[in-house]
Order: sequence, then C-alpha cells, then structure tokens
Amino acid sequence: CSGADLGNLDEWRKSPIELRKWQSRYANLLIALNKVGKPTIAAVQGYALAGGCGLAVACDLTISSDTGVFGIPEITRGIWGMMITPTISRAIGPKKSLELMYTGKFIKADEAERIGLINTVVSNDRFEQEVQELANSIAERSPLTLSMGREAFYNCRDMEYFKSMDYLREIVTLLVASDDVHEGITAFQEKRKPIWQGK
Repeated sequence: CSGADLGNLDEWRKSPIELRKWQSRYANLLIALNKVGKPTIAAVQGYALAGGCGLAVACDLTISSDTGVFGIPEITRGIWGMMITPTISRAIGPKKSLELMYTGKFIKADEAERIGLINTVVSNDRFEQEVQELANSIAERSPLTLSMGREAFYNCRDMEYFKSMDYLREIVTLLVASDDVHEGITAFQEKRKPIWQGK
C-alpha cells in the first residue's frame, strides 16, 4: 500500500469540509484498529509507504518479508503525514520519526526492524508460513486475557506512572478472578492444554 492516490488532483481540491470527511475515513480506520479488542497483525510483502506505512505500524504486530520497503514520502509532495504521526512516533520515538518524515526516504525491512518500526523480517519464501504460525500461536491464547491485556496496554501507555499502576492493579484483579485464568492454572497443573471459555 503506497498511501493515498495522488493521481486525481480534483480529490485534493475539495472544500475544507469535504477534505475533512475524506481524511476522517483514514483516521477512523486507525482508531478502529486500536479499538478492535483483538490482536492485529500486519503482513507486509512489498511497499508500505505513507498511509500504508501508518496502517502497517498501527497494527499490534508487523511482520515483513525481506522484500518489504517502508517510508513516509509525503514531504516530497509538499504534504505531511499528519494522521500517521502519533502511530509512527509511538513506535520509534521522535528522532527516527522526524528523520523519516523530514527526508521522505525509503528504508528496507531490515532497517525498519532495527529501528523498531516493525517486529520482524522473514524470508520471502517462508513469509506466509511465518505469518500463519504467529497468528496461530496468538489464537491459542485466552481470548479474554488477550482482549483485557491489549486494552490495558494501550490505556496505560498515556498514563502517568503511578496512575497506570493503580489502573493495572484493578485490571489484574478482575482478570485473575476470571474463569480463563482458573482454567489456565488448572491446565498447567494437570499438564494439559487449556480450554478457553473467554470469560
């Protein structure tokens, strides 16, 4: 995904109200990815540029084949990647984010992994298998724990440290009282796979 289509100039010459509605569709997609309540995995095989890069990084985990290329080239067209700024800067911090945003340069998957933009790079010939294995390993976990843990992770990210500890104490109390935690501990003691109920 190389981001928005720049081929139709009329799309970019709408009224401010129309432009805001148009941009809101992408913003709402990023927000929905964050609020979906389930783990999300981006599987990148090829280019992930501009909004496509933001979309890939907005997922919880991002795997790229060794053919992956990432970049935020909006600046080369006089645009700034506004909607992807929080996503990118939270993933790799201000210095690397600004470097990519100021220069518009493309980076290969191994560099994207090195700076923390993505999780891992796998060979193109094993790409689909590796993505499927990761998805399967996550799918074997308690859906309740995944949902509550993911929500807690994102909620406490913006909290002051002591407030986050208060919040997390309450969440872990609720989680530990769940049937899934009881089942997980029982299955461990009985040396068997847990049977999750999601409650």
